[in-house]
This record gives sequence, C-alpha cells and structure tokens, in this order.
Amino acid sequence: MSVRITAAAFACSFGFALVSHGGIILVDDDMPADFSTIQAAIDAATDGQIIIVAPGTYTENLFINGKSLEITSTDPTDPTVVAMTVIDAGGAGNGIIFISPDGTHSTDISGMTVRNGAAFSGAGIACSNVTLRLFDMVIENCVSTSFGGGFFSSVGSNVSMFDCRFDSCEAPMGGGLLVNDSDLVIADSTFAGGIATDEGGAMSIVNTSTAIIQSCDFENNDAFVGGAIFVSEDSMASAILCDFLENNAFGAGGAVRYETGVPVLDAPITIENSVFTSNTASSGGAVSFSGEAAPEITGCGFTGNSSTSGGGAVSNTLGASTVISGCTFMSNTAPGDGGGAIDNFDAGGVRVTGCSFTLNGAFRGGAISNTSFSDIIVTDCSFDMNGATNSGGAIYNSESAPVVTGCGFTQNSALGGGAVTNIFSSDPVFRGCTLTNNSAGLRGGGAFSTDNCVVRFEACRFTGNFAPEGGGLYNSQFSSPIIINSLFDVNTADAEGGAIHNDGASDPEIINSTFVANSAMSDGGAIFSNFNSSPIAVNSIFWNNTPNEINGGNPTVSTSLVDGGFPGVMIIALNPAFVDEIGGDYRLDGASPALDLGDVTALPMGVTEDLDGNARVVGVGLDLGAYERQGDTPCPGDCDGSGTVDFNDLVAMLFEFGNATPPCDADESGTVDFNDLVAALFLFGPCP
Repeated sequence: MSVRITAAAFACSFGFALVSHGGIILVDDDMPADFSTIQAAIDAATDGQIIIVAPGTYTENLFINGKSLEITSTDPTDPTVVAMTVIDAGGAGNGIIFISPDGTHSTDISGMTVRNGAAFSGAGIACSNVTLRLFDMVIENCVSTSFGGGFFSSVGSNVSMFDCRFDSCEAPMGGGLLVNDSDLVIADSTFAGGIATDEGGAMSIVNTSTAIIQSCDFENNDAFVGGAIFVSEDSMASAILCDFLENNAFGAGGAVRYETGVPVLDAPITIENSVFTSNTASSGGAVSFSGEAAPEITGCGFTGNSSTSGGGAVSNTLGASTVISGCTFMSNTAPGDGGGAIDNFDAGGVRVTGCSFTLNGAFRGGAISNTSFSDIIVTDCSFDMNGATNSGGAIYNSESAPVVTGCGFTQNSALGGGAVTNIFSSDPVFRGCTLTNNSAGLRGGGAFSTDNCVVRFEACRFTGNFAPEGGGLYNSQFSSPIIINSLFDVNTADAEGGAIHNDGASDPEIINSTFVANSAMSDGGAIFSNFNSSPIAVNSIFWNNTPNEINGGNPTVSTSLVDGGFPGVMIIALNPAFVDEIGGDYRLDGASPALDLGDVTALPMGVTEDLDGNARVVGVGLDLGAYERQGDTPCPGDCDGSGTVDFNDLVAMLFEFGNATPPCDADESGTVDFNDLVAALFLFGPCP
C-alpha cells in the first residue's frame, strides 16, 4: 500500500478533525471532514485520489463504477483501527461493489472491517472486470444466497489479498470467497468458520480461474465438498505454506477438493509445505482429487485427519494421477473403509515418493488402499506401526498392481496381512523392501495374498514377522508369488508355515532365496503347504528352521541346500558357512559349499543383482541363496594371490614394475616399484 496515514491516525487519536490536502479526501461520520459518508467521497473522487476513512461505523452499501481509487483507514496496520473502521451493510445488499466497464480500472482498499452483507453474491465485497487489491481487511458475518459469502469476483478480475481475515461468512458455493473467471493471489490471510452448503467452505476457484494461496490459515470451515477449498476441473490453484485445521466436508475433501473432469488450464493444482490437522470428510479427510488432472503434494504433513469411508488423509479417484513426495502421514484414520492415509480408487498414475506413514489406521489398508485397477508407484517410503482392523496393516491391494520399491514395513498389524494384503487378481511388485516385526491375527504376518494374485518379491527381507499361520507370507486360492533374491529369517507361526504357508492350490516359485531360523509350532518351519499346493524352490538355502524345513503339499526343490536333506536334484545338506549366522549375516564366506553351485538358467531374465545390490553372478557360477559372494578384498603385498605375503610375492612384484596392479602395489601408491618391495617385507605373513 502506498498510504499508511500516521498523521491521520495521530489526529484521530486526539479527537482532531481530519484535514484534506492534495489528492486526499477525508471521511469522518462524527467529526469535521470532507464527507461524512464513504459513498459521497467515492462519488466525488476522481481517478488516483485517496480516500481516508476515520474510525466509525458506516452503514452503507458502497458502489464504485469505473474509477481507480485508494480507500484506507487511518492506520491499516493497527488491528484496533481496523476493528473500529466498519462498513456495515446492515443485512441488506453488498458491503462494496467494484465494476470496471472497460477493464482498465484498479482499486486498493485497506484496513477496514466489512460486515453483515446479504446479497445474491459477494455479500461482503463483489467485483467485476477490475484489478482489486485488499490489505489488512476483515470480512465477517456476510451471507450470499449463491456465490461467495464474503467475496465474489468475475469476468476477468485480477484480485490480490494480503493480511486479510474472512470470518463466519456463508454461501452455497464459496463460503468465504468465490473467484469466477478471475485470477487470485492471496497471502498471510485467515479463513475461519466459513460455511458452504455445496462447495468450498472457505473458497471456491471455478470457471478457468487461477489462485495462488500462500501462508494462509484455514480453520473450522465446513462444506458439502471441499471443507476449506474447492477447485473445479477447469481451474488451477497452488497452496504453499498453509495450515488446514479442523475443516469438514460432508462429502469429499475435508480441507481441499479438486473436482472431476478433464483439465482446461495447462497448470496443475499443487500443495507445498502445508500442514493438515484433524480435518474430516466422508472421503479424503484432508484432500480429495478426482478426474484426469495430475495434482502435486510436496513436503506436507498430515496428522489426525479422518474419513468415514476411504482416505483418512488423501483420496484419489476416477483417474487422478496425484504425485505425493516428501510428506509425513501420522495418525490418520478411515475406520469404515480403506486407506488410513491414502485411498486410491480407479486412480491413474499415482506416485508416492519419500514419504513416512506412522500410526495410521483403517478397516483395510492401514496406510494405503489401492482398489479397482489403480496404478500406483511407491518408492523409498517407511511404514511404521500402521494397523487395519481387517486386512493389510500398511497396504491393501484389490484388482491393482502397484510397484513398491525400497520401502520399509515395521510393526504393522492386521487380522490378515500384517504389512500387506493382496486380493482379487492383484499383481504387485515389491522390490528392495524390508518387512520387519509385522504381525497378523490370523494369516500372513508379513503379507497375505488370495484369489488369483501373482505377487513378485524381489530382493526383499522378511524378518521377525508373526502370524498363527504363515509368519512371513500366507498364499491362498491360486495365489502364487514369485520370490527372488530374498531373505526370510526369524519369522514365526503358532501353527504351520514359519516363513511361508501355502493353501488353496497356491504354487509359489522361490529362486535364490535364503530361509534361516524360522519356526512353526506345528509344521513347516520354512515352508508349509496344504495337499493341493505345489511350491517350487531352486538355488535356495534352507537352514536351521524348526521343527523342519519344508513339509506338506507337493514341493519341488532342486539345486539347493537343505538342512537335513530333501528329495530332489542337486540337493546338499552341508553347513552353508554363513559369515556370521548368530549375528544375522547370512552372506556366504569363502569356504561355503553353496558357492558357484546354482543353476544360472533358473535365474529370471533381467535379474542382475543380489539382495545387497551387487552383481548376481560372480566367478565361475551362481551362488545359492540371496547373496552372491563378491570375492575377497585384495590383500596388499599378496601379489600371487596365495593368501600369504612371502618371498614368492617379492619375485612376482619384479615382473609388475611400472604397472598399477593391486595387490602387487603393496604401498597403494598407484605404481609397483622398489617401495612396494620394502612395504611387502613389513607385511610378511598370512593375509588378515
């Protein structure tokens, strides 16, 4: 603002009359001034003039038509002055209307309170085809019968608002404000107690409008959809550094709703570094997206949001391709349906990266639910202590095929599938994931799959998971996972299948995996199968599982190491010689009988790395188990590779002079020379 009238404020504070000068017009309803009403000053003003309004209550309905003015209180930065300088519409008509017939006019208004407007639209302030800037304004207790209880803009208006407050305004659409075919920039403002019987308790952005919303607070707003903000499919909005607290929607989007449709504007809706706390809705307790747009959520926190159906924090439906990155989800709930944090229903291209999910809960999918052919990729996320009263403590998949990479699942719980549940022909891929200390009340402490699912677990670790049946995995009803380069250790079952339980013609394929120290009270310490299941295991290690390694069903085991032996081709029963079995290091040491024993042809095409991410085939053959031994670290000075630095190495070094040949380069200088002979003398003896 160009005017912060300290002299006028000084005069008013001591009861002096305002005195006009130059292009300034003074208004005071009870002291000598140019005018006693604001409208009279507006009517008299010409373009570029400044109208200063003294504290008082002005019961008026202001109309500005085709003028560029600046209207301000005596001190817009003083909250007391703002509260005492009141435009009261008296419950009949708009507080202020701005119109520019040719679109060339602009007005600034600052430091006043507008209240008790009652109109068809924009009961507090309405504008059309103008450039309007509001500073330090309070708009309260305004009610519109159609659009924008506190504020309404249309026909190409360009609106900016700074340090404003909208309090207890109401309309069917846009309780606080509605922008229609307009551009809005708003910062450092507050929306509280707004009500919309249809959409956007605080604001609605519609009809090819754009909005940039920064550092704003939204609290206790309520609507049918979009408790705080509603954005139509043909508009865009960005919310940055905003707080959303205890907003509510009867339908979708407790805080934010992006509506169904094909985007018109070539710009996304983005939400950055914002906080959503204790918002509620039927679906999408905090945020709901639908349609073919690709909204982005970055660096946000979602805590204590809830929905009665799906998506305690976020709901993505009908093709929404939401990108969510670097966010935290804590204690969000969807007790009646799926996705305590995120619910994806018929969603397209959802991407979740670098997020944490903690203590979220739902009927199914304590953290994330994917249903009805949803396309989702989850990368580098953590899932800790989430829970489902039914299935999928962390993730629930139904008719969906998510790709989950580099994620950790710890201490999640459910009745079935402590960490993950897959049903109805879901074919997810889990790659480089860890499932640790998850538990199920019935089946599948780590994961549960049923009804024709083909799940791929590649380079995954199942450690310390528990269930009465299938401590690590439970596969049922023609669900046959593919398990590659994975580790199962210390998983337990009260009944059968310490690591894996197969039922209902489920035939998992297990390749280059390691099973150690899993246990079942009844049968199948590593794998148990009912009579109609036929698991296949190749290139794998089964060691020290209790009460036995593999039992039941019709298993086929080949080219593997099995404790106590097992019928099959190329089965050995020797100690695998792990690096540190007691310490949980199941890599193979240099003397392991499992080295180079594997069948390379059994390794699926495209699998080139082991559980550590190292080369899968090293040396003359493929090792058994999840880890490929990479070879010993060269011993400095052991030029002939004998395992001992001795006289023979000194001779060998002479033939390498001038080369950069480790380990002949005993002093690691980059060149083999006389200094290496001297260094080798000090290294004489067995390599460490």
